[in-house]
Amino acid sequence: MTVDDAWDAALDCRLAAAEAVAGRGLDGPVGAKLVDAGAAMMFSSLMLKLSRDRLFRNTAEQDAANISGKFGVGLIFGSGELMLNSLICIAIERRTHWVTEVIGPTDLVTIRQEMSIKGGRADISVFHADGTATIIEVKDGSHGAMHVAKGIGQVGLYAAQVALSGALKGVKRCLAWSSAGEAADAEIKKACEDAGVLHICLSNAKKIRGKFDDHLAARFMERIDLIERTAVERGDSDLLEYARAIRPEQNSLEAMLGALRFFAELSTTEEAA
Repeated sequence: MTVDDAWDAALDCRLAAAEAVAGRGLDGPVGAKLVDAGAAMMFSSLMLKLSRDRLFRNTAEQDAANISGKFGVGLIFGSGELMLNSLICIAIERRTHWVTEVIGPTDLVTIRQEMSIKGGRADISVFHADGTATIIEVKDGSHGAMHVAKGIGQVGLYAAQVALSGALKGVKRCLAWSSAGEAADAEIKKACEDAGVLHICLSNAKKIRGKFDDHLAARFMERIDLIERTAVERGDSDLLEYARAIRPEQNSLEAMLGALRFFAELSTTEEAA
């Protein structure tokens, strides 16, 4: 599974969960929460099936799929730090320039997410072929500059714990975050440089989630288009009027649930007839 596969699978799971929740007469905020939970369960089941079916050629391929899978879950739940964490891992695997120019282009041995160490969990641990490691702490800038700045101390603690093993030639520290605003980003970069911590600043995490929601809305609109065409073919003016009226003006899961609930009730009525 690639990151593109994860993106598409997350979309399919979220839309399928929305249809299932709406089919049971649920909508509004409660329905939206159930959609998140249902979509995550579907996605997790998919990942488990892929693993059980042994569709991965080697461990590295499975690790890459797991990273993409976490990215998909982050999209479903709108978790900024989970999405960023996975995106950075994917960029490291692909030797993407904005990562390698910071942590170095050395060959990799392995990448670990949420590695347990004394004192907490390191978001990303990169082990290089030259016997060194890079510990990366990931922060969502939408929570504010202070939230991001705390990562400087965290990554220092985690790196020190990893270095205590004595098995590594050196451990680098890196803070990665999504933009907290131009002025705040500049202050955080300066603080990192003063502390000897490498830094990677990415665009706002909400933009990534926003793009996902745009794609979800587009798929929903495809369903509305189908209903409209069906209404025209049947000459059903009431259905056509409703389908056109429920096109949400903005991406809203609650609006989708209301519409999907209507379509589920419509299908049930037609089957009974």
